[in-house]
Parts: sequence; structure tokens; C-alpha cells
Amino acid sequence: MLKGKLTWSWSPPRPPWLVVGAVSTSAILVLGGFLIMMALTHNTRFEQLGFMIFLVLVMIVLAGMIHVLRRNIIRLRLEVVESGLKWIQLNDGTIRRLNWESITRFQSSALRRHGRICGHVFRIWTTHSRMPLVITEDSEDDERYERFRMFDSQLCELLRNRGIPSR
Repeated sequence: MLKGKLTWSWSPPRPPWLVVGAVSTSAILVLGGFLIMMALTHNTRFEQLGFMIFLVLVMIVLAGMIHVLRRNIIRLRLEVVESGLKWIQLNDGTIRRLNWESITRFQSSALRRHGRICGHVFRIWTTHSRMPLVITEDSEDDERYERFRMFDSQLCELLRNRGIPSR
């Protein structure tokens, strides 16, 4: 029934609070560094020292911001196996196994913004959690989006053949 390996890997979007928090924190620190530089450079003999302190502070803040944003990139993979589905978090190796009986329903739908299709979302509800497992794919990269649509149609067909209702 299962021809080949049916898998999909993706990264969900970063939470907006993370990006806003990192950017606003860095802006506050850069502004503070600028004020320190202004205080130190009021006397001309400290001009170079104040500028160097400001540059070092800016580099530390930017490096920290990049580190925080990169650390919070999550890579996920969904694999279809004979016993059910494997939901793998590639960052830390966490594997969540779902047998066919634990899947209660699924939904496959287009994402629309301003009346235009801008992506696709696939949701799987289970008996273990009230929140669905969500796969979201934007339509910006045409080739990747087409591959996702093929994966989506194969997974929908497989789930329907298993008797799992769609929403």
C-alpha cells in the first residue's frame, strides 16, 4: 500500500515575539551604547576609547541576537511508516510516534491572504493532544510548493484509505 518513503521536512515560522524581543533588546542596548559613547567622548581624549567600547558593544549585541534567532530555528520531519506516523524534531532528536488508531481526523486547506492563495496548511488531530500537529508551507518557492502538494495529496489519500475522516 505504501510505495516508497513518504516524508516531509520543514521549519515552522519563528514566533513573532522572539523576533520583536531580539530586535528591541538589541536596539535598547545599541542606544545605551551610543549614550555611553557620547558621555565618554564629551572629553576629547576619550574619543577613541568611547568609540571602541561602542563598537564592541554593538558587535556583542548583534552576535547575541543572531545566536538567539538561529537557536530557535526548529526543523521538523513527518515520516509515514507501516504502524502510523513519526513526528521527528530534528534539533534534539525527539520522536513522537502516532499509530493509525490515535489519529482522529485531518485537514488539508489553502492559506489565503487578500483573496490569493499564499500557501498550504495540513493539520492532524490525535487522541493525545487537543492541539493539532500542523505543517505549513508557503507558496513562494514554486518547486518546493509543488513537491509539498504531491506529498499532501499522497498523505490525504493514505489517511482516507485508513478510514480517518477529514475535516
